[in-house]
Amino acid sequence: MAQAEVSPGREARIYTIYDIEVDQTSRTVNQARRIALLNGQREALQKFFAKILRPEDISKLPYLDDRQVRELISGFEIQDERNSSVRYIATMTVHFSRTKIYDLLSLLQIPFAESLSTPMTILPVLEKDGSYFLWDRDNGWKQAWDQYGGLNHLVQPDIPPSTLSQRLLINSWQAYDGLAVKLADFAKKNNLETLVVAIASLERDLVTDRSRLTLTLRQGLDGQEVHRETITSELGEDSLSTDVIADLYQRAIEKTMIYLDNQWREKVLVHFGVASRISMKVRFKGLEDWVNVQEHLREVSLIRDFTVDRLALDHAAITINHSGDLDQLFLTMAQQGFVFEVYWRTPEDGQTAAEEIILSLERCQP
Repeated sequence: MAQAEVSPGREARIYTIYDIEVDQTSRTVNQARRIALLNGQREALQKFFAKILRPEDISKLPYLDDRQVRELISGFEIQDERNSSVRYIATMTVHFSRTKIYDLLSLLQIPFAESLSTPMTILPVLEKDGSYFLWDRDNGWKQAWDQYGGLNHLVQPDIPPSTLSQRLLINSWQAYDGLAVKLADFAKKNNLETLVVAIASLERDLVTDRSRLTLTLRQGLDGQEVHRETITSELGEDSLSTDVIADLYQRAIEKTMIYLDNQWREKVLVHFGVASRISMKVRFKGLEDWVNVQEHLREVSLIRDFTVDRLALDHAAITINHSGDLDQLFLTMAQQGFVFEVYWRTPEDGQTAAEEIILSLERCQP
């Protein structure tokens, strides 16, 4: 395991955890740095397992000592490094080894998610003092979402900008009520298959005299309510101060992301012992496109490896060895831009017709 150079860009990756903040004081700055980096790697591993494992499976993991934690890490990067003679402060990005993580979870027979979802569009609606806000400047709930990174989640949030065209498609109360016709119109104009309306209702709990936020999630183009929970501020303040509101927003965002992650994880969960192979015909336009197709195949997390059985100028026959079932494989490949056509081909010898799957990369099509 080695310390890596700072990466040129930040994008969601299954085996990467971003923004681990460390702050350690010790007798010397070198000792503080060593302890901080070890603690940061362990914290990153905890966040990583929370991302890819079901909550009920995390308790099945054994305790890992510092050496075992380091063995699961392929590299890390350090940003915003500061120190004094006895204190060390930094932010870390930690990358995990796909092979070693797979070996560990295979040994323990713990299923895990190895595929990122395509971005999920979220409309953040704020309900406060009897008024509704969506595209307005006064919508602090949307501002909190705009500033949220979300790179450590399986589902990436996509928050639409507050433009005039978006305002004309749907307003705050229409989104709040889950008005199906307006949601469908918004989705059609933005080329969306689904979306989530995340409603934050701010109020004061008269019983406990504490500030609270009721989070309501509507998912799909029919505006169906799928989740609701109440969140109380942990800051101990008695009014809707700026700090309290910011705390409620952040906790509600995390609750929303946990819900979406859990939903996606169940779709793509890889169970050990479920593995197979499948043959496909791949179409491409030329050598450059064929190279592009192979690069994207290697980025599909469920594909363990693939072999080229036959290669022609505009197509190839390949065999894919994969984890998970076929539905999971096709869903994961679709995330990488692959499209499928299925034909029934009758052999020349008149035997039983066989299914033929034609694969192509959407970006390669004319």
